[in-house]
Amino acid sequence: MRRLATLILVGCLLLGGCDRRCVGPQCTALDYRDFLRFGGITYYADDSNLVGRRPRPSDLGPVFAVVRRNPPTDDLNYRMGDGDAAFVAPGAPVHTVKGYRSSFRLAASHGGRLWLYEAREVPGARIGAHVFDLAGKVRYIGVNSGFDGTTELAAINERKQVASLVQALLKAPFRTGQVSEGESCVVAFHLVDRTAVTRGFHLGTGRLEPGVVVPRAFSRSVVAPLRAAHRSCGGEP
Repeated sequence: MRRLATLILVGCLLLGGCDRRCVGPQCTALDYRDFLRFGGITYYADDSNLVGRRPRPSDLGPVFAVVRRNPPTDDLNYRMGDGDAAFVAPGAPVHTVKGYRSSFRLAASHGGRLWLYEAREVPGARIGAHVFDLAGKVRYIGVNSGFDGTTELAAINERKQVASLVQALLKAPFRTGQVSEGESCVVAFHLVDRTAVTRGFHLGTGRLEPGVVVPRAFSRSVVAPLRAAHRSCGGEP
C-alpha cells in the first residue's frame, strides 16, 4: 500500500523521499512518500486525520498550483523539483486551504480522496512560525503514544496554557539536521476546524519535528500530565 511508504528512513527523505526494496537479486520500483514540492517547500501528506477529521471540499481555497510531473520509478538519482508530486497526477490542481498559509498547508486529491499536505522542509526557516501556522487555531493539545501515534495518553486543555505553548512553539528556533534519540511521543494539535496537526516530539532534546527546538517549559508541560497519569510516551496506555 502506498501509505506504507511513510515508514521510511529519514536519510532517504533528505535525498528525495524514496526507498528501494530488494528481495534476492531483484529490486522493486522506487517507492515514494506522498509529497508535493512547490516554491522550494516540500509538503508531505498528513496522517493526522487518524486523530482529526479528514479534509472536505468545503475546506478548499483557490487553486495554488498544478502538478508538473511525477517522479520516475527507476532512477536512484532523482531529486525533487518544483511542481513534482509523488502520487497526485500531472496536470491536477493543488489548492490552498481556507484559513491557512499556503506555505504551511495545501490540499490535493489522489486515490479517490482528498489529502492535506503540510510543509516539512522549508528553506530558510529560522523559527517555528516559519514552519507552522497555528496561532489562534488550537483547541487543545494531545500527547499521544509514540508506539502508535494515535492513542491519546494525556491532554492539555486549559486555554491560556494552550495559547502560551503555541506561542512558545512559534517563537522557538528551527534547526535542521539534528538526530534525536531517547523517549519520544506524538504531539497532536487539535484545531478549531476539527482537523489536527501531529508531530513527533523528542522529550530529551525538546525537538518537535521537523526541527523546532522548544523551550524547557514546553517540554515540562508535555511531561507533567503524562507523569500524573503514570504513563510514558513509548508504550501503550
